[in-house]
Amino acid sequence: MPNSPVHSQPAKSARALDALKSFYDTPLDATLRRCIAVDPDENALGIFRSAAKEVPAYRSFLTTHGIRAEDVRTIEDFRRLPVTTKESYHGKSALHELCHDGSLVGCDFLAVSSGSTGEPTIWPRFVADEVGSAQRFEQVLADSFAARSRSTLAVVCFALGSWVGGMYTTACCRHVAAKGYPLTVVTPGNQKGEILRVLRTLAPLYDQVGRVRTLLARGARAPLRVCLRAVDLRGVVLRGQRVPGKRCAGARATGACLAGDREVRDASRPRRRQERRARGFRRAGRRRFRRQNTGAAIARAMRG
Repeated sequence: MPNSPVHSQPAKSARALDALKSFYDTPLDATLRRCIAVDPDENALGIFRSAAKEVPAYRSFLTTHGIRAEDVRTIEDFRRLPVTTKESYHGKSALHELCHDGSLVGCDFLAVSSGSTGEPTIWPRFVADEVGSAQRFEQVLADSFAARSRSTLAVVCFALGSWVGGMYTTACCRHVAAKGYPLTVVTPGNQKGEILRVLRTLAPLYDQVGRVRTLLARGARAPLRVCLRAVDLRGVVLRGQRVPGKRCAGARATGACLAGDREVRDASRPRRRQERRARGFRRAGRRRFRRQNTGAAIARAMRG
């Protein structure tokens, strides 16, 4: 596997330092203004040209489809490009061929998907790749939850290990904290007992607490509400927390859902208790009905 000069130690460290310095030194408002000023069409074409020039697997992909990179000049040309999929692109190339300059040397982390669609997928990453996502986390934390001025505990409840969700979310939150935000990250993973233990111990020390987890299908605020109720039922008073009445702004994009402003006062608990009791009565009635019908059927069969 070639050790390209681009991926020598000085160049690699310079790439990381440039990306992180730009993130840490640039205020959020300036970052957002710069993003608005960028032409998205030109940005997409720039990414395409870079991949066609530097990524061997993508060059082969274009050749297979009879496409020359120099012929893609406008955004309309770009829209006509074939879509890369797990089967048509990722699974047909060696891992190092999917990287810039065909080398894994320029990466520092191998991310692994959850494998929800079959076999888990591996893709290499570098610390500089985290900066864009860290900016999105910063935007949501600052604009939706006033995390610049409120001490915040981010509880990462993704499964930890080789899976990308927990490690990547933790890294982005730590970048935001290192930028100067009063943000602290704790990583209990997806173990409910450990999540509750962390909340009991640490929640009273912060102005607001957020359980960070992406649940696009069920909605981002559902797991937080369940978690807060579970803690409250165990007699823990969580200071300065609320369950939003609507989906948190930006939560779908980043997987961040936080609570703030007031203590949880679960006035609906008696109603929920009545609903659970009614469901229990209905289940018991159905079981009794089945037993009676079964007994009557047996008696009829014996008489017959």
